[in-house]
Amino acid sequence: MAASSLQLSAIKFPTQGRPDVGNRATAEEMYQLGLFHLAGDALPATLTLGVAYLKRAAGMGHVGAHFELGQAYRFGRGVDEDMDTAWACYLFAATHGHAGAAMVLAHAFYSLARECHP
Repeated sequence: MAASSLQLSAIKFPTQGRPDVGNRATAEEMYQLGLFHLAGDALPATLTLGVAYLKRAAGMGHVGAHFELGQAYRFGRGVDEDMDTAWACYLFAATHGHAGAAMVLAHAFYSLARECHP
């Protein structure tokens, strides 16, 4: 199997409702399902379900899921806007090597410093 392909063998797609991923799905599978739901790729855009999948992936330690949850909480996509939670998600992702999260935090700190010291 190529490194870029996604193994979805743990997912059962019922004829109705949402997929049953059970306990065998990997963090990467949860992350990809979350992204599909948030973006509407191949599935109807269901933001709340996308965030639920991202939360499961983040709970399994997926760094990208933490970043995407930060984005969701920052912009209120599928959840109520909550900047404290957004910054916590960004901080976790940045301290675990996610460059995008580090850039978001750096930009926020730069903007804050410019406001405090014009």
